[in-house]
Amino acid sequence: MSARTVLVIVATILLAMFAITPADAEPLRGGRYRIFLESQPALTLRPAVAPETGVRSIADTGADLNQWEPVLITYRPAGPVFQLLNSSTRLCLHPVQLDPLTYSVGQNLCGVADTGLWYVSETGGNHRVSLASDPSLTLYGDTASAAPVALLGRVGDEPRARWVFRRL
Repeated sequence: MSARTVLVIVATILLAMFAITPADAEPLRGGRYRIFLESQPALTLRPAVAPETGVRSIADTGADLNQWEPVLITYRPAGPVFQLLNSSTRLCLHPVQLDPLTYSVGQNLCGVADTGLWYVSETGGNHRVSLASDPSLTLYGDTASAAPVALLGRVGDEPRARWVFRRL
């Protein structure tokens, strides 16, 4: 068997392992989820701890940081509003302003301020996550950078702005 054949077989197995289809989408219920980017399933939602909390990052402790619990807070005309609670850190997903024009996401203490609340809506067979305080800001994967990160911005309904919530 040639090296190229082995490489094709390994690549096929890896693609099958990470294949996520729109049929996987389901309405959010209580419990824990892994969250993956639709356009690049290897990119998981694993933000860093926001420095202003004084809480140290546990990224190097081996904890599984891609376990999220959508906690229903309220209903609004635009839909249900959630906190996204990290099961490992017990911190919630929050926007973090990187510079005057760029926002990313990090983790911070949970609260009911709009800055840490999210609309999670079904779209394209998966989910779109938008900030409750400004629904025009949508969570998307910056897949063009060398190290893909999750950012907030005004993006349309496209694969880099759709997230797969896989129930654990």
